[in-house]
Amino acid sequence: MTRTPVTPLETLLANCRPQPAIPAVLVLLLTLMLAMTSAGAAKAGLFVTWGIPVGILAACGLAVASGFCSFFPPLIWIALAWFGLGIIGRTPAATAGSFAVYAGTFAAVAMLVLQAWRVRTGRFKPTIGAAS
Repeated sequence: MTRTPVTPLETLLANCRPQPAIPAVLVLLLTLMLAMTSAGAAKAGLFVTWGIPVGILAACGLAVASGFCSFFPPLIWIALAWFGLGIIGRTPAATAGSFAVYAGTFAAVAMLVLQAWRVRTGRFKPTIGAAS
């Protein structure tokens, strides 16, 4: 059984659920692991060259999709992507990876603005699980 939040703290917590961010964070961390293994290499294979930017954009897409029910996924994606920008910059796919982070950041910020508008206008009503 669910109910709408009553207190301001409940409203904040209901709009910032971390659970929807799990797939986006997992894909981004796997992509950063791929980037770490290729950091410092003079030449990279096709998988690394395309895998890093595609992985970053896929993680962003998951964060944006889950951003329709929580503010947390786009925020954590932005934080982790910018944290990993230094790692991405040392890979052979540095230019494409950096561009993917910048494009993803734009999309994630746009999602945050859209979700803030949905919450502010009442188009999104979060619910919380009621204790039995």
